[in-house]
Amino acid sequence: MRAFLVVAIAALLTSRASGARPPVPGPQSGSEPPDVSQWFSAVEEHTPGRDDAAVRAIMAIPPETFSRVLGALRRRADRVEVFNRLVHRAALLHMDAAILVQSGVAVDLPRPPAAARGRSTVILTHDGGYTGMAGIGVHWELGRTLLDLTQPRADEDPWVLRWYVASSSFMLNRSLLADLSPHLEKARKLFSSDADILYASGCYFESMASPRVRPVIDSKSLPPGLRIDAPSTRESWRIAEGYFRRAVEARLGFGWARIRRARMLDRLGRHDEAIRELHNVTSTAEEPAMLYLAALFEGAAQEAVGNASAARERYEAAARRFPNSQAAYLALSRLARDRGDRAAARAAAERVFRRQTTGEMDDPWWTYDFLFVRTADEQLSDVRKPFEKRTATDSAKVRN
Repeated sequence: MRAFLVVAIAALLTSRASGARPPVPGPQSGSEPPDVSQWFSAVEEHTPGRDDAAVRAIMAIPPETFSRVLGALRRRADRVEVFNRLVHRAALLHMDAAILVQSGVAVDLPRPPAAARGRSTVILTHDGGYTGMAGIGVHWELGRTLLDLTQPRADEDPWVLRWYVASSSFMLNRSLLADLSPHLEKARKLFSSDADILYASGCYFESMASPRVRPVIDSKSLPPGLRIDAPSTRESWRIAEGYFRRAVEARLGFGWARIRRARMLDRLGRHDEAIRELHNVTSTAEEPAMLYLAALFEGAAQEAVGNASAARERYEAAARRFPNSQAAYLALSRLARDRGDRAAARAAAERVFRRQTTGEMDDPWWTYDFLFVRTADEQLSDVRKPFEKRTATDSAKVRN
């Protein structure tokens, strides 16, 4: 049995990892079946971002209904602007259904079609430990299938790109890796050179090598016959570095992509390249967290090449930016211990225990592994905004 990985941070989450698409039937005649009419009504009535009756109605419709929905949609494709607005509203509805299910707000998804059962499953983890398996959801996949209908082409529509970026950001920040893998695979086919899609792809593979995920992938205690389909740790670093490099090439001022690329370079043993990349970040960045992490990571790279004095200077620079940080002072303590200076090692360690903590941003390192996109909620809001208020013609767009 093949399994895909999803990480639960606050709660166990369900997700889908199948790339299969429901079949698209040909045009039909006559009035719509009741379940298809119910789908169109839900699209019309939904307020994006709300846990409303439309979301719950869409979750009660059997997944096999969607094949008939696609047939009905094909008969309405004669007016491009009207049609695109319809399928985009529908993709938002399915996105909201997926988000609410995975946030534990709404009721469970219906069971998947029989053809999908047994083909793959989802592994649930918490703090790097295996906690069980989950059922398969459908709403992210249905959203992607709907957006494929965008005219004249989905890969030429700016809103479709924003939908993929916003949804990928949400999945990253909720550690929904099972959902994210097929999502990014499709996004790269549509928008192969977009910096945000490339960055999200790098973050995905960086996560697959992280301490909160890797122990489950390498676990010897998974149920018999179950394996997780994932590259090795080093291969994950290599793939992540490539995506981060391409993201930087696509957007030269992409500081977060540079920082993450530098960390992958350091992991791969390419320490001098990592130092050069981090110098580029330091010379252009203004965000305090970015400067802190650049200094922290450069300290590690300088240590790796045997430059203890430069490493100490970079750790001290990080500590000055976030005086309540833990990682910077622990790094200074270890560095002093390694050179035999017990007094300095103790003094740096004591700073950690005497500090006055105020919250998670005392140390940006604490959120590095699960806060990939700091504007994820804003991106969701932005992609919903054009549809927050139904226009006078929305009803006609659905019913005609």
